[in-house]
Amino acid sequence: MATGERRRNLGLRRAPWILDYFSTNSTRHIDCFLLYTNNARTVSSDAALYELLDAASHIKYHVIVLQETKSWRTDLRRMNDGTLIIRDEKLLSRNVGSVGFVVHPSVVHLVDSHEILSPRFAILRLRHMHMKTISIVDSSSPHSTADELELDAFHDQLGEIIHNEKSFYKFVVGVFNARLGEAQEEEFSTGKFGMGDRNKNGNRLVGLLSATRLFHGNSFFQKKEHRRLQTVQFVLSRTKY
Repeated sequence: MATGERRRNLGLRRAPWILDYFSTNSTRHIDCFLLYTNNARTVSSDAALYELLDAASHIKYHVIVLQETKSWRTDLRRMNDGTLIIRDEKLLSRNVGSVGFVVHPSVVHLVDSHEILSPRFAILRLRHMHMKTISIVDSSSPHSTADELELDAFHDQLGEIIHNEKSFYKFVVGVFNARLGEAQEEEFSTGKFGMGDRNKNGNRLVGLLSATRLFHGNSFFQKKEHRRLQTVQFVLSRTKY
């Protein structure tokens, strides 16, 4: 996997803010930013990390946001092919799984900074001299059966992190253990294609969306039945589309 050669099978398009990757098959829009979230369960060993990177080599992506990496140490490294790996260590006393990022070689030069705030929160910032800045907030919620105070504290802290980020584009990505269901009449931040019946974490998440003026983008699009794969991981953004 770490051969020193860049993978050429991604089919990424040459967007205005990406200057140096191979142009093969195009994406639908010229300025697509390809962002994924992956509840990895564990990428604590090098073998597990290489397995993840091998799987990633078969998709088009710019950044993969990781939760539950279970890493034993904080890890910042460049692979031989240029991929940037950022992993935080898990909280041993409570087995809280830690977060991280996989950054494609084509956008590594745009990385302005990153912060690991805790095993539940991390921030990756991208910057281009001619374009707006991008902040990607990685978040991993306590389980839905956790204490109410812990769940409330998680969402309060996440709201503060989002508020403090000054980037033009904000993406909040991660595991929220929430089900939103369909938007209620007065809600503007979720669409009518949410999945499942709303649970308590769903109510918390809707409150967070309203307070931070973010949108749950996926709920505004109707998906085919076989593509409705999960309900607890989300990508939240400042725009609907």
